[in-house]
Amino acid sequence: MQYERILVGFDGSSYSKKALKSAESMAKHYNAKLYVVYVEEPSVINQRESVLLSETSGPQVTEAPVYHVAPLANVKKDKHDQAEPNYEPTPLDAARNQLSEQVKAEFVWLSGNPTTEIIKYARFNEMDVIVVGKSGVTGMEQLFIGSVSKNIVKKADCSVVVVK
Repeated sequence: MQYERILVGFDGSSYSKKALKSAESMAKHYNAKLYVVYVEEPSVINQRESVLLSETSGPQVTEAPVYHVAPLANVKKDKHDQAEPNYEPTPLDAARNQLSEQVKAEFVWLSGNPTTEIIKYARFNEMDVIVVGKSGVTGMEQLFIGSVSKNIVKKADCSVVVVK
């Protein structure tokens, strides 16, 4: 199988960091483009404008910091570096800082339900594979809400790699 377009779901958790590293390795191996996707759930949206698209037309894309991220040189990497004043790093900044410059990557900020938006984005943009980290949800919570990775495996049209 040859992959050209790899989507990785990233939320900053330890499992998503492992998924990002695996997706980066895959992207290098196949010389593929990597799409790092962060989904902000509606309960945490900070008055950002969004473009609501229907289920068939594509994902709900939010105008968010990913489109206005400071250049990598201005992002604080450790406690000794200086960040741009009043700059708040996003989860996608963390992902960007972890990736090798050799990887072609696009950083995407979506708004909505993580499972739904990742699947819609993958479908709409014809991804070859989705890479996600194993969910940390267990026990009774999982019975009621399920895990993002489990639901993506069930509903995605393309291959899914779940990283532990």
